[in-house]
Amino acid sequence: MVIESLPTFVGLATVISISALVAVLFTTLIHYAVHPARTDENAQLCSTLSTRLGAIQAFILALAFNSVFSEYNELRESIDQEAMVISLVLEDLGEELPSEHALSSIATLANYVYAVIEEDWVAKDPLASNLTADHALYDLRRLLDAIPRNPDIVETTTEIDSLLDEIERLRMQRLFDYDDDLPPLFWVMVIGLFFLALIPMSYFKQTKISMFYLSAYGAATGMVMYAILIYSQPFQTSLTVGNQPFKQVLHSIENEYKLLKNRTNDPNDLRLPEVKSMQATPYQRER
Repeated sequence: MVIESLPTFVGLATVISISALVAVLFTTLIHYAVHPARTDENAQLCSTLSTRLGAIQAFILALAFNSVFSEYNELRESIDQEAMVISLVLEDLGEELPSEHALSSIATLANYVYAVIEEDWVAKDPLASNLTADHALYDLRRLLDAIPRNPDIVETTTEIDSLLDEIERLRMQRLFDYDDDLPPLFWVMVIGLFFLALIPMSYFKQTKISMFYLSAYGAATGMVMYAILIYSQPFQTSLTVGNQPFKQVLHSIENEYKLLKNRTNDPNDLRLPEVKSMQATPYQRER
């Protein structure tokens, strides 16, 4: 939908305007097309019916908004947690492993973070296309398995392996949340209730005041529906979750790599060999 790609303020203003206009035009059209008998009994019936239909709609919208907003916040917390676990892996690699093994492992860890930044936030189907991150985690495990064993190394690699398991779990949870849109039936039901609630409202005489209230009702409904839409698609709308935690941890990886290079008295380029595009000069990664 075009509305999803608009900036948040523009999209919200557009939805509010359209829903308010639809509410007024629809009730006005029904009012002059049907011409029901004007009696006190009909007025009481229409008033009660519109109130109850509106209450049902509001209840469904409230449940849906609470659900998608909670999932959105949980996703952000999961992203922060994944970045934190990566930082723990970096700490173990830099402080517990010999430099000759730590350098290659840190560069491989950077490949994973780079793949997350460059692919997970732009791919249309990350579950099918994000193989770079999978390969990076596999390569990191392979490098850890190749380290000569001693009691200290075994303890460290075992801890890192458990942390990598947690990274994989959090990553899969994040990818499954990529396209967690609400079913079409939900939107059909909510839109249908919106128009059903307007039908008994059309019974009453159309005045400037009534049109103002109708437009306010339409605007409020459109506002909540738009909020549900953008929160239910956290990677595909203007209110996308940010990848800033991964950018921060990538810079930490770069700094740790430089520090280890200095310790080995290596005068060569201190930049990570696979993450040059984070520097000033663009770098094309091999696929």
